[in-house]
Amino acid sequence: MHQDAFEVTVTADHQNHYFKRGFLVTTTNHPYFGGGVPIMPSATVDNHQLDLIVIEKLNPFFFCYLFVMMLFGRHTRYQAVHHFEGTNLAIQTKTLEFGQMDGEELGSRTFDIHYSLKSQAFWLKKQA
Repeated sequence: MHQDAFEVTVTADHQNHYFKRGFLVTTTNHPYFGGGVPIMPSATVDNHQLDLIVIEKLNPFFFCYLFVMMLFGRHTRYQAVHHFEGTNLAIQTKTLEFGQMDGEELGSRTFDIHYSLKSQAFWLKKQA
C-alpha cells in the first residue's frame, strides 16, 4: 500500500504504450504466478505468444477488490488492468523500482527489458 506509482513504457510488437501510474507489471507465458494466482487467465504456453499485464495504482479499497477478482480470474475486465500479447515485448522504467525474475530478487533499479520468442528443438527419449 505504500508503494508509489511509477511511470512505465510498454512496447508490444513495436507499439509504445505509456502509463503514468504503474503499480504491478509482469510478463508471462502461463496463467499463474505467486503460488497459483491467475494473473493472466487467458495465457497459454502453446500459443506462441507472450502476455504482459500492467496494473495501475488504485486506491487501497479498490485494489483489495481487484485482488479478490484476480483470485477468480476476473480482474482483466477493469480499466486499471492492461493486457498485451505478442511475440516481442519490452518494459522500460526511468525510476528505480524493485523487481524479480522467476522469484529471484533483482533489487531496486531501472528496467529496460526486452522479451522475444525463440523456438528450441529438444529430444525426448523413450525409456524401455
